Amino acid sequence: MADFRHETLAGGLRLALWSTNKFKTNTFRFVLPTKLGVHAAENALVPMVLRRGTRRYPDTRGLMTRLDDLYGADLRADAYKLGEEQALVFHLSMANDRYLPGEERILDDGIALLQGVVEDPALVDGTLRPDYVAQERENLRRQIESIVNDKAQFAAMRCVEVMAEGTPYAIGRYGRVEDLEPITPRGLTERYRDLVKGPATLYAVGDLEWDTLARAVEDRFLAPHADAPPPPAEPLPPREGVRRVEERQDVNQGKLVMGFTTGVAGADPGYPAMVVANGIFGGFAHSKLFLKVREEASLAYYAYARLDGYKGVCLVSAGLEFENRDRALTIIEEQLMAMQDGDITEDELDRTRRGLVNGMRAAEDSPSQSIMRDLELRRMGRDPSLDRRIEAIESVTRDEAVAAAQRIRLDTVYFLNREGEGVRAAAV
Repeated sequence: MADFRHETLAGGLRLALWSTNKFKTNTFRFVLPTKLGVHAAENALVPMVLRRGTRRYPDTRGLMTRLDDLYGADLRADAYKLGEEQALVFHLSMANDRYLPGEERILDDGIALLQGVVEDPALVDGTLRPDYVAQERENLRRQIESIVNDKAQFAAMRCVEVMAEGTPYAIGRYGRVEDLEPITPRGLTERYRDLVKGPATLYAVGDLEWDTLARAVEDRFLAPHADAPPPPAEPLPPREGVRRVEERQDVNQGKLVMGFTTGVAGADPGYPAMVVANGIFGGFAHSKLFLKVREEASLAYYAYARLDGYKGVCLVSAGLEFENRDRALTIIEEQLMAMQDGDITEDELDRTRRGLVNGMRAAEDSPSQSIMRDLELRRMGRDPSLDRRIEAIESVTRDEAVAAAQRIRLDTVYFLNREGEGVRAAAV
């Protein structure tokens, strides 16, 4: 069971360990959470530059050779969006010493390498290498711009931008393209030095002993870190009326996204019931949206709902032929109204609860998913214990699911249409 032991070490670094013999590898994730805001693009660039080299291994070839020496260890870095926060994550997976030939031990070497990436990067004249900054800035620009090529992802992102306009929640995980150009090596170095002083957690999953790991980490990671609790997860407030936005691109299929507010964020006692209600609405193949919109009416290639527990936002997404938009909208709204009127069967409730529990258990088959699940739940303000989460889901009653559905309110309708007469936006 993926229950992490958390303790704060000397210097403020938080260590979180799931000690398990389930895997033959050790997985580490160093996490730096920070607020989403005007520095989002700059923040996202930091891990991408740091993964290129350290003071000891200043060029990418040398760093890759060192990873090969560690039996093909895998080093990655990325930025994630957690509600109104941005998490900078440095990932290292490597062989467990117990499965290496002879008496060879590489745990300390791996921790040293990860520490070098995070705390001791390659510098030129006191700043992050200008060539790395320029190359990764261009790579990040392309990555942000490429989101438009995934039309479903792009439509969901635009719906959130409309719903949360003017708030940090509207900002994407990598920030905005226009904020990349002013970034300089010196400015990025100063930003990095500010970030690395903030709250940080080193996650570890593997057949590891706490005392051995804690000593190795304390010996290597020397930078002091502030100890600050996560900001409270507050739901996106509802507003009067429904905002309807249509945009046009060269697409072969319409993308419909409906954004709903629920008033229920992760720490709310009613959150498990909202998770179940969302599952009945559109989380599974037995859900109302899949059966009514896709299977019975044949209106969509896909139709599903997902819930963001940080902000209490439910997004319904559907890919459909352009002429089917209005019919699909009507059926989706009818399914929600039916749930609000009590149309939830015991079979739907039972299958949804079992589906959610199975998903929770399946996440424990992946060290990375287990780490991110623990991180997300803690930042959200929920108890990450698997047993208690399962108990909370299994105890949701039909009446509680109906009451949760009654809190779901339509906020925004976004439709990505084929090219034609431009862009239309209206509040009704």
